[in-house]
Amino acid sequence: MRTIYGFGGLKNKLKGSVVAIGTFDGIHRGHQVIIRKTVTEAKRRGEKAVVITFDMHPQNKLNKNQDRIYSLSAPETKKEIMKLLKVDMLVIVNFAPGFANMPPEKFVKDIICAKFKAGKIIVGEDFHFGRDRGGDVSILESLGKKHGFKVSAVAMIKSGGRKISSTRIRKLILTGKVEEAAKLLDRPYSVSGKIVKGAGRGSKMDFPTANLKIENGIALPAPGVYEVRAKIKNKSYSGAANIGYRPTFITSVKKKKPGEEPLVEVHVCDYSENIYGKTIAVSFLKRIRPEKKFLSGAKLSEQIKKDIRCIQQNNNNLLLYERTGTKYVGQGVI
Repeated sequence: MRTIYGFGGLKNKLKGSVVAIGTFDGIHRGHQVIIRKTVTEAKRRGEKAVVITFDMHPQNKLNKNQDRIYSLSAPETKKEIMKLLKVDMLVIVNFAPGFANMPPEKFVKDIICAKFKAGKIIVGEDFHFGRDRGGDVSILESLGKKHGFKVSAVAMIKSGGRKISSTRIRKLILTGKVEEAAKLLDRPYSVSGKIVKGAGRGSKMDFPTANLKIENGIALPAPGVYEVRAKIKNKSYSGAANIGYRPTFITSVKKKKPGEEPLVEVHVCDYSENIYGKTIAVSFLKRIRPEKKFLSGAKLSEQIKKDIRCIQQNNNNLLLYERTGTKYVGQGVI
């Protein structure tokens, strides 16, 4: 798969393509239907399967006065999943004011037609584009007749009688319901980052933890302890992750600041190598308990032992994500 950042990186015009356009935040089951249809149609036509997406959630640029919308997937995660889905070209666009203010027809004429020579565009039924989100599927179809491409609008799929959406999944993640989110994503929710030095308290309690530096703006599950899988150098390990603010060690001198981002600490079971500086991916399988303030470090250590035993004895969660005879889209992620 070829990855291009911005339309300027496309030096050679394509001879033809089938293009999917969308934010694709999280690349959930509904998004996967759109992308798989794009890949299948491109193969049928003998053209390239192209996905155009954004480096950040557009609403964070369009409505700066509203609360930030946390992303469900960093650009690198999108790249990995798109590759698994057999996309030929991924175009990641900086959602800058110039792009956001582009009228729908100019976007279609100057980008879709001129640069990609799209014969077909595949989008979700709720797709909007162009200045002030003025373009929709009907306008895209009208422009397609004018410029010579077809449009396919994919209906949103449902789970539990409700439409699957990034907004729905984001709410589940932010409230710690990672098992429910996994069913809508078709894989465990994961984040990745580099391991940095911490206070070293975990090692003193015989449970060394790695502090994970997460890219700014990525959604984190609600504070608590989670059963996880940690992927290090393409090998997966069971582990426990604590997300929160270390309430046991917060003193009257150092208290949690308003708006302070939670810390992500990961204990990787059966791993003894030096982990600092490495980039790891952490997939959240189950929330074990909420974050809690203990009376002492010794009490916290006792609870951590219980948490680890619970995780080591619980192997059933992994069965949720194994598919016999089929390739699961998240295999490259966890």
